[in-house]
Amino acid sequence: MSESMNSTRSVGLPLRIGTFNAQFLPYMTSCGARARVLADGITATDYDILVLNEVFSGRARRVLVDRLSPSYPHIVEYLSSHNRLRLDSGLMLLSRLPFEDLADVDEFSSVRIRARSADRTVGSRFVRFDEFADHLGSDGLATKGVAYVRVALGGRPLHLFLTHVQASYLNHSVKRYLRTVNVRASQIEQMAVFLRDVLGERAKSENVAILGDFNVHFSATGAGYPHRGAALHGDEWEMMFGAFDTVFGGNLEDVWQTYAPAGDLGLTFPSDKPRTRPDYVLLSAADPVQPLCVQQVSLAHTLTASGGFEPSELSDHLGVSVDLNLPMPHCNPAEAQPIVLDGRWVLLDGRIERFGGVQWYRLDGPGPCQIGFVGDSRSSGLKLSVYSDADVSRPLEPTAATAPVRDGVMEYELGVTSYLRVGDPRRSVSGNYTLRLARIDV
Repeated sequence: MSESMNSTRSVGLPLRIGTFNAQFLPYMTSCGARARVLADGITATDYDILVLNEVFSGRARRVLVDRLSPSYPHIVEYLSSHNRLRLDSGLMLLSRLPFEDLADVDEFSSVRIRARSADRTVGSRFVRFDEFADHLGSDGLATKGVAYVRVALGGRPLHLFLTHVQASYLNHSVKRYLRTVNVRASQIEQMAVFLRDVLGERAKSENVAILGDFNVHFSATGAGYPHRGAALHGDEWEMMFGAFDTVFGGNLEDVWQTYAPAGDLGLTFPSDKPRTRPDYVLLSAADPVQPLCVQQVSLAHTLTASGGFEPSELSDHLGVSVDLNLPMPHCNPAEAQPIVLDGRWVLLDGRIERFGGVQWYRLDGPGPCQIGFVGDSRSSGLKLSVYSDADVSRPLEPTAATAPVRDGVMEYELGVTSYLRVGDPRRSVSGNYTLRLARIDV
């Protein structure tokens, strides 16, 4: 067993990316104080790349830049129309990876860009922005659109797009609500054209991530988010991917839908009682030279840690985090190795091959279970996490939390479907391990 930052880390992997609608609206007097709490949450969550929506407050922006620029030297701070009667886009990007020069990409909207890269002020050479032509209601007060930057990951390009798409409002009539559906469709179509113009054929052979608040509501039923007795068009999600498929040829995935357990819908809005998911990380891992595994997708509860506020006071959204690494066997819940348990002990041998690598196992059937490392694995530094199928963001606590049942083995109360994760996306421990598991007859 070893713990060393091997060469994989030096080329940017593992990589933690995410998106969060921070709700820094210009009229809110709490923006500065909440920005300080958010900066602490971002540090605790240890992102490599984070997209923020609704950073409309100059005070919040200054706090975030001042506190986070030592850790994130590459920042898109501000994207705004030349029309000074309009707000900026509210988009912000924090990155540990440097931006690449976009001399090979045509310019698009004429906007004011404020960005920095390693203490240098940079602009349209490193950031492209396409302002949406169609908008409705108060969304038209902001410079909504889609921005593009490119970073290098393992010597290969990773294309990043950040956006915030037209919202719907509960006080709208059904007719006006349906108009917002049409505006969203128009904006997503425009975004697809922008992606096609920027990427060309590279879209089908290089890695691309699109992050932000799409306001396309994925709900528990899959039929959409209820509005005054009418349902949002359940085909909005399909419409979105239909538009993007013209660019990516079917390679683009909603990472939550594809890689999270079926019982966990990743609902992000409203933050106090989530019932829908408008926040997305979309990924096309099409680069055969730099293959990627989505090791885990989770809700970033650390971004709304209290800091003197109730979590729902910090934002009306929850953040989304995605951990990426090179592929290895059973490297995400969708590829978890199924384990059948009865009353006898089962020994499982595995191997974490690289920095930040993880392996997943699936256990079916409810009831108490004893799980733990044995042999040299107990002192290896490897981490074992147990998750419910309904929440892959927060591990279960052992039922006998004060001490192991025996030899490092802990007892857990499992649901109908549970998942085990061996390893930690942010640690350098690697090597062989052995797990011991058994059902407990009650």
